[in-house]
Amino acid sequence: MSRRLNTWLSRLGGPTQAETPSARDDSEDEATTALFSCPACETTYISEEMDACSKCGESVTQIPTERELALSTNQI
Repeated sequence: MSRRLNTWLSRLGGPTQAETPSARDDSEDEATTALFSCPACETTYISEEMDACSKCGESVTQIPTERELALSTNQI
């Protein structure tokens, strides 16, 4: 699991088993995956790239990351 996804998930529900001090790296890695949402069927996907929903075929939109929204952990 990517470190950024793991961090995001841990904020939602607490730390995961994969998040250990030895597994953490303080350097910022670029995300290789992103969240995509289909407004037609309200499905959210995690993918590297995506243009259309696999359920209904409608266009998907990429959900911005906290970095793109200029959020910091102090604001959340």
